[in-house]
Amino acid sequence: KGDIKLDKFGNPIPEGGLNGSLEDFLSSFNQLEYIIQKYGQAYQSQIESQGKPRRRISNVRLAEFIFRAEKIDYALFEKIKNLFTLRNSIIHGAEPVVSNHMVEQSKSILQELAKVLNVHI
Repeated sequence: KGDIKLDKFGNPIPEGGLNGSLEDFLSSFNQLEYIIQKYGQAYQSQIESQGKPRRRISNVRLAEFIFRAEKIDYALFEKIKNLFTLRNSIIHGAEPVVSNHMVEQSKSILQELAKVLNVHI
């Protein structure tokens, strides 16, 4: 038996050119990132004190603000956090390959986030 390639979440990446579309994955990711940044910054002021100077906040931290404002549940927060981790590993060094499963999962997470925040995508 040959070695099975795994993505960052341990999902098998199919052999024979059946890899997922990196373009589709990044398209879903970029939409999700935009929503997280827009809504996370809105909820940030509710969570943090006003006396602190503003600086760039990580996407995971912005997602945490949305979670702490009780707009998303912990399960969705974890999915979003894992998606950011996967994207960062792809962009910053890992082989730029995603499985079909991860492409579909990124679309699903985007749809779930848009639904709970009542955002049209």
